[in-house]
Amino acid sequence: MSTEAKPERVKRLHYENGRIYFSRQTERAFFFVLTVLMLLLGVVEGSKIFGG
Repeated sequence: MSTEAKPERVKRLHYENGRIYFSRQTERAFFFVLTVLMLLLGVVEGSKIFGG
C-alpha cells in the first residue's frame, strides 16, 4: 500500500465572507469565453446580418 497523500483538489470557486474567490485557471477561462463572445458579436454586427 502506498502511504503517499493524494493532492488536494483545487476549488474553482470559493465563497467566504460575502465574497467569491476564483482560481486563476477559472478566471482565465471565464475571460477567454467573454473575449470569444465579444469577437463573435463584433463579426455579426460588422456583417450587418440583422439589418444594421
